[in-house]
Amino acid sequence: MSCVRGPILMPWQVWWRTFSAGMPRSASPIFSRSRSGSGAESRSVRLQKSERSAGSFSTAHMIASESDIRTEGECTGRSTNTMEGSSVFDEFLVWQSGRQVRATGEPLAPATCRTKRQRLGALMRTLKAGDERCMATLLTDRAVCVSLLDRLYVEYAPATVQLQVKTLRQFSEYAIAMGWVDSCALTAADAPPAVRQTPVRVYEQRDIDLMLQGARASDLRHWAFLATVVDTGRRVGEVLSLRWDCLHADEAVAYFDLPTTKNKRQAFVPLSRRLREEVFTPEHMHHLQVHGHGKLKRDIGQYPFPYTYEAAVQRLQRLCRDIGVPCYGHHAFRHTKATQLLARGVPIQAVSGLLGHSSIVTTDRYYHHATTLSYAKYVDA
Repeated sequence: MSCVRGPILMPWQVWWRTFSAGMPRSASPIFSRSRSGSGAESRSVRLQKSERSAGSFSTAHMIASESDIRTEGECTGRSTNTMEGSSVFDEFLVWQSGRQVRATGEPLAPATCRTKRQRLGALMRTLKAGDERCMATLLTDRAVCVSLLDRLYVEYAPATVQLQVKTLRQFSEYAIAMGWVDSCALTAADAPPAVRQTPVRVYEQRDIDLMLQGARASDLRHWAFLATVVDTGRRVGEVLSLRWDCLHADEAVAYFDLPTTKNKRQAFVPLSRRLREEVFTPEHMHHLQVHGHGKLKRDIGQYPFPYTYEAAVQRLQRLCRDIGVPCYGHHAFRHTKATQLLARGVPIQAVSGLLGHSSIVTTDRYYHHATTLSYAKYVDA
């Protein structure tokens, strides 16, 4: 295998490129250099620093750009540890988001894009691919794919492997569309079968009462947020996205309007008696719209609950730790609400609508145990 190397660098050039590797792209003239004929920025990559051995430490080396080392015919299989935030992965995510818009009308969520990018970076390191095109080339080799699958099945849970295989196949489809490769050796059958449904975890009612009491004593906004999640059973992301102009507390049937949900449908969520009479009172709403603090990331005049998802999770964990109750996450409030409704004999169609499921099939799949146990009184009839 032959390689075409770039010009020999002077010592000061090696030092400068090693030094500028830690600088932002905008601050380093090397990172701002354009690739010839393409107009795109050259993506500089660094070699790993050699480890200390025998009491000496060798100098760090750098591959100046992709054009400095090119291999003919096949990739070397040596990882050059491409810098995170790769423009190729960004271009793939734009392409994949376009496909999502055409299929569902909605683009990929920012969190989904971030997760896919991180997942691809980790898989590229696992494959020891020199760059993204090399990874796409490796995925055309069935032996390489089988070896990769063997490792993934050992190191990760089945649900995680499902997502990894799906992401790799999507990236291969992008590589095929770009003309880098003409096939992908991974198939849908390589992913693990559907993961067996495990019983849902629910909170005890006394623990919920303790959480609401503790939140109300310390922070009015967090109490209102938890009460909304507990009483409506809606997804935490939907409650976080709620806007003041979507809240209709003065209607004959008080509700809030969710313009879009997980299943891409508009939803009207009725408010419970507690939400109507205790939480969303004029005094509390005025307080929430006026009083905030610097850690809130969004405008309190537009959002009742301007937390990030991470901040909401941390608040719940801290609250549960302080009052000494187990923390199962916000989604367990949704499971608790559904289980309680079904155990009280509320029709499954009504529960499905209140939770915002796309169909009663989804509700039955998750909560069939609740309906089964509610019929226990007929066992000895």
